[in-house]
Amino acid sequence: MRTNIFQWILLPIIFLAISHRTSADNDQPSHQGTASNQPLCEQQTNGVSDSAKQERIIKIREFQKVWVVERQNRPQFPIPIYHAKYQDGDWNCNPHALPNFASAISNLTQGKVRLTCNTLDIGTGQLLGRKPCFIYFTGNKEFTLQDSEIEELRQYVNFGGVVWIDSAKPGRNTPFDIAVHRELKRVFPDREFKPLSTNSFRNASGIYDMYFKGVGFCPGLSGAAEPIEVITVGDELGVIYTLNGYGAMWEMLSSINTSSKPNDAGDDSLTQEAVVNCIKFGYNIVNFSFTRYVP
Repeated sequence: MRTNIFQWILLPIIFLAISHRTSADNDQPSHQGTASNQPLCEQQTNGVSDSAKQERIIKIREFQKVWVVERQNRPQFPIPIYHAKYQDGDWNCNPHALPNFASAISNLTQGKVRLTCNTLDIGTGQLLGRKPCFIYFTGNKEFTLQDSEIEELRQYVNFGGVVWIDSAKPGRNTPFDIAVHRELKRVFPDREFKPLSTNSFRNASGIYDMYFKGVGFCPGLSGAAEPIEVITVGDELGVIYTLNGYGAMWEMLSSINTSSKPNDAGDDSLTQEAVVNCIKFGYNIVNFSFTRYVP
């Protein structure tokens, strides 16, 4: 029976790398300082009994069981991408971005990777009910999160999920960028966005190189190259924030020729090479979200 390479790429996600989490909680008191610098399980149960800690760990493992994709008898398997819907702002400002991205990845991998696009309404219980490995959150306008959205996002990230926030309009101090920093402070009052570095979180050095090799950091729309920002939970990635309009580039893929010559969309940054690298860069983030718990 033919075994696809992805059969072993995602299998290690089964439980949140039990050995890593257990040792972090029981054997590594060296994580000192504020709660945000402690391992996830320890951070969530600091000051409570050992039995309560173990119960919390079990809940986290149970939450992540659904991330395992059963594929023993399948040469290919779908990787779900969930587009976050929120009540305020313009969550669907680039409605074709993710479908175009999924199609481009299928073409670049000769059909070996198949992405499925779904919409998920945060704040309604869907996020904790479906338990996606990560969600894609975008927009280009001011927004304010509802209390239910804040609470569900907080629980989701604390259970090990990742939120990828992608500003549809490149640059800092845009209405969306200002809202992101303000609203994420409401979600995580004790944490700050920090620039991504090789030691920001466990296995951070591999985020640029998870599937497509040699891509590295990729500039976005109009050559925007703002550094990636992250929020961590213990030594794990919780939120990744890109400010370079990657989704806006994917939205234009239907009018961009990625296989022969530069496009004529009126933006000199949208060359064949730039667009293809942007697609590969995006999938490296997606792939990292599914493989970050490899021991």
